[in-house]
Amino acid sequence: MGSVTPNIQGFTSHDGFVQEFSRHKNSPALVHSLEGHTGPVLSFKLSSDFKYVVSASEDGNLKLWDLGTCKCVRTYEGHTQAVRDCDVVNSFTKESPMGGRVASGSADNTVRIWDAIYATCLKTIRGHTNVVNAVAFTPDGTLLASGSADRSVRLWDAVEGHLVYVFNGHSAAVVSCAFSPTGKYLLTSSNFGERKIKLWYTDMPHMAELQKVGFRVIWETTGVMRRITVKYEPKDGFFTDTHAAKAEIDAEDAADEAWALEHPDGLASGVCERIENMSHGCYWLALFLSCP
Repeated sequence: MGSVTPNIQGFTSHDGFVQEFSRHKNSPALVHSLEGHTGPVLSFKLSSDFKYVVSASEDGNLKLWDLGTCKCVRTYEGHTQAVRDCDVVNSFTKESPMGGRVASGSADNTVRIWDAIYATCLKTIRGHTNVVNAVAFTPDGTLLASGSADRSVRLWDAVEGHLVYVFNGHSAAVVSCAFSPTGKYLLTSSNFGERKIKLWYTDMPHMAELQKVGFRVIWETTGVMRRITVKYEPKDGFFTDTHAAKAEIDAEDAADEAWALEHPDGLASGVCERIENMSHGCYWLALFLSCP
């Protein structure tokens, strides 16, 4: 494995060492040897400013190396088996290190997202049923792709860690993945069982910006659902200010009751009409609003 910098440098890994080479007259010359892993180094990625390199090893750890000093500045511990691949967000640089994130995929079937500076695990993502061989951030760092020996490619929210989409189509273990510069396309490859490269379109309609919907459920002491009130496009303070949320929901209830008085033929059909502009995922809530 290797990675190239603007100065025509490269890296190789073997027996726990990350070695940096420069090219002189078509003959590579060893510049630095980064020593610290206790097992073979399986993957490494350079930061966008070429000042750091992240390495993943069979010893179950990741390490962050400062290429200026050739020293390990962070060790990421938490995986229980070999770390097969790693990636680092483009925004992480030596000049702007805060908020940087590192991703890793492991033989323990998990994907992890790490704080690059504090080396703390921000998210442990479970979903794959076999070894995770590859991980890659989108160029903007909002999504994370993972490829696994379970033959699936999964797309995750890179901040919250929830599953966005599963790409099924490979008939053998997925061994690598990479995004296009725009992040709209994802390229994946499989091992000798299939020997195929697939290009996936990631900019799908259902991945557009989600619409926020607030709702309140009123229960009877018997456990029966009495009323659900839906608030479409609530104000910014709805999810952080309890009093503001209650005021909005009360206003929505008052509007529904006023509408019901003007349309005595039936509440359920009226509610459906009132929310006809809402997303399809919210229509089912209207059925509950017809409860007495």
